[in-house]
Amino acid sequence: MSEYIRHEGFRALAETEITIFAASFIIFWALALSARAVFGPTAPRPVLPLLGLTVIYSLFVVSSYLYVGLSIYAPLILMVVLACVGLWRSRYVIVQDSIYMVVALILVSPLILLALVVNEPLWDDFTHWLVSAQYLIREGHLPTSDNIVINHSHPSYPYARALLHAWVDGVSGGFNITVQGVFNIFFVSSILLWVPQWISVFQERRPSFMESLIGMGCFSWIIILWAALLSNTLIVSSYADPVYAIAMVHLFFALVLDVLQKGKFSSSSLSLDPVIVCLFVAPIILKQSGLYFSVMMLGLFWLYSASEYLKEGSSFRGGALAQKMIRQALYLLPMLGLHLIWSSYVSAQNVSLSFGVRAAEFWNFDVLHYILRGVGFQMAARPYAAIGAIIIIVMLVLRIINGRSTEDRIFILLPLSLGFFVITALFQILAYCIAFTEYEAIRGASFNRYIAPSGLVMWSVLMIYFIKTLTSKPLMRQQLISAGLVLSFFMLVVSSADKIALAPRLNPSLIDTAEKIQRSYQKGEKLLILDLLGNGIEATVIRFYLDSHMQASYVDANRTQEKITPAILAKWAEGFDHVYIHTAPDYVLPLLGVPIEIVMQGRSLRKRYPQGEKLLILDLMGSGKDGKILSLMLKRHMNITLLTKNDLKNQMTETEIMGWLDGHQHLYIHTAPEVIKQLLKKNLLQSR
Repeated sequence: MSEYIRHEGFRALAETEITIFAASFIIFWALALSARAVFGPTAPRPVLPLLGLTVIYSLFVVSSYLYVGLSIYAPLILMVVLACVGLWRSRYVIVQDSIYMVVALILVSPLILLALVVNEPLWDDFTHWLVSAQYLIREGHLPTSDNIVINHSHPSYPYARALLHAWVDGVSGGFNITVQGVFNIFFVSSILLWVPQWISVFQERRPSFMESLIGMGCFSWIIILWAALLSNTLIVSSYADPVYAIAMVHLFFALVLDVLQKGKFSSSSLSLDPVIVCLFVAPIILKQSGLYFSVMMLGLFWLYSASEYLKEGSSFRGGALAQKMIRQALYLLPMLGLHLIWSSYVSAQNVSLSFGVRAAEFWNFDVLHYILRGVGFQMAARPYAAIGAIIIIVMLVLRIINGRSTEDRIFILLPLSLGFFVITALFQILAYCIAFTEYEAIRGASFNRYIAPSGLVMWSVLMIYFIKTLTSKPLMRQQLISAGLVLSFFMLVVSSADKIALAPRLNPSLIDTAEKIQRSYQKGEKLLILDLLGNGIEATVIRFYLDSHMQASYVDANRTQEKITPAILAKWAEGFDHVYIHTAPDYVLPLLGVPIEIVMQGRSLRKRYPQGEKLLILDLMGSGKDGKILSLMLKRHMNITLLTKNDLKNQMTETEIMGWLDGHQHLYIHTAPEVIKQLLKKNLLQSR
């Protein structure tokens, strides 16, 4: 096991991390109790936390629409009240609920520990997901026209998970990047709770606790596939995609069980099933695309209901079929209502919209063949969803070849899960054609992440089929297989810890840079960051840590393939009050007013000092501007420490001055008082 795993992965948790875990667990449990208050003791145990979050966040959005600026602690108070009611309503099942929840959390405990120590946010964490939480913590309400969200790529995305983040940070007393990753693991544990219900379908009786435990242990391997479909780092990030995929599994399983049990949805009862209604709403509180995925899921079950109706009926009755489909369509009304309210709120409060359908002249149908090739490359690089689809296709073909000698009640899981995969893949290809830039579309950008919900649905179905087969084996064999799968799951998580909780890659000096910018420029002004040698991630980090101080944008190396001219720079700087140079080619620096002799000096220093070593630059006289330029030119070559006159103190001792050299292999004195020059040179000569 690597040094990183021992010390940065599975290690003793700090006090703040323990506080985050405790607060997150209490909120997660309170969400489940809130769902019991609303939906009663018969609501399916696996979906309780998601139902609770959906109800509370939906009411928060509606209330914020009516009372702009409503505090984020209003829904927290509501959750506390509902949790107390839920505790009473579930008094006969609370012990069982708690036992199963704890068992599920124990099964995912290694991932909880890793999520608590994660320290490497991804790009979209900095551009949206963490920014949403940061805003709620700072302002205490949803975005308004008086307090807009700045430095934010898609500010009209939902704030449900950011709301949980804000509550936990309110308890821990500071902003922590790990909170949403912890909730990702809590929510994934909830899909393990479907196993007892599926076993009851297989055996047509309530399973014992041991049978449920065996099945949950086997099903824990679905979490490995969840990570594989989304990538190891994404599951402990602040992205909504991990919980979004789980929400689609919950909706799929709830609908299939309704079909098997001839529930209100499948029978098209006028009395709607409130749990399924709420599960159709849940995806849109996580991502805007949830609207389309919920509609696709309903359409899939429409087709199934229509096919079953046609098989059962002796004659075709179009009116009855239409009536059945209209009643099922009513399940989408609350989702559409919440979507319209949120859209109206966003418009009324002048919140910037996320990307949508592009103008017809910018559609990408002319490069569809390149899009399909890009999608193919993406699936080949991460083929887990495709493998699941191939396995299901083989199972379906074998079933057709062998005939239906026995009736399999859960056979419908196979074609329905495969159908959902096909629909979501086709939908994403259409999205590439009409909503993405050509550059993103032909690459099939993030295709695997977008189809991960359908991939997780397929693999969940395959795992349920495996558990169904296992239940027919002797109990001892079941226990051994389950124990082996749990052990292998734990071992795989431990051995892959350094691929989940990554070591820090971003330079902590970026935070210092953001703090220096805040001190240098007035609040509310507009800043352009030039990152002309990078891809923009470092500029994005700086922008994130500027928080609400000022609105910032950046230009990276991909902005233009042309040689940069004063005219191009002037065009980029239009509308900005200040320009901050983070990285730039040498030839651009004179265009920005840097003296040519300083540029030549920087080039000379790059040749003089070995790459990757630590250099101390002293520019202790004057403004320090020269030292900053030299640091700029050298920072991609070496680890630079710059000291300016601001670092000088009155009556510094010789020991303090010599302490500057600690940890540095090289010293370059650009400007310094003569006494400091002589002292450093003398000591350097003695050390040699």
